[in-house]
Amino acid sequence: MEAVSSWWGSLEGAYRVFYALGIVSALALLIQVVLTVFGLDDLIDAVDGEGTSLLSMRTVSGFLAGFGWTGVVMMRAGYSTLAASVGGTVVGLLFAGILLLVMRVLMGLRHSGTVDYRNAVGVAGKVYAPIGGGLRKPGQVEVLVQGRLRTVAAMTRHDQDLPTLTRIRVVDTLDPNTLLVVPLDAEADEQTETQ
Repeated sequence: MEAVSSWWGSLEGAYRVFYALGIVSALALLIQVVLTVFGLDDLIDAVDGEGTSLLSMRTVSGFLAGFGWTGVVMMRAGYSTLAASVGGTVVGLLFAGILLLVMRVLMGLRHSGTVDYRNAVGVAGKVYAPIGGGLRKPGQVEVLVQGRLRTVAAMTRHDQDLPTLTRIRVVDTLDPNTLLVVPLDAEADEQTETQ
């Protein structure tokens, strides 16, 4: 332990940041892999919805691992902290993109059977891509359908646009692949008015 402490103490500030990010995020990825191998990946899914969104535990861990380890390698090769940060950012984005793509493919393979989006009626979720109000412009929502978090086309009759991350509830389907949603705050207002 003394050797590790001595080594850590000898590192400059930038090295410490790169090593810390690389080590911690690599451990986080390793834990996620082990949980997945033993079928406990539902613990991760509960946190970030199957890891298929851009900002999930997996993609952030992948970005930080790529950023940290690339920064270490570039600093050791004699590059400046700025160059190492830029290189780390590029590789981190590549890692995150690859992880996102792999998780979307794997989650797609896990989905079996035909999805009936009528099963989403009554389910709460959030806006993934902005939805134009008054049925003007379709967007996308993330909702739990048949036990899986899915990104689904959606529209709203609500008069205002629904920006990303707005909490919504599915009230109907417009066609087999498009949901009709209302914002949760509008739903609460309607219930208050009827009481």
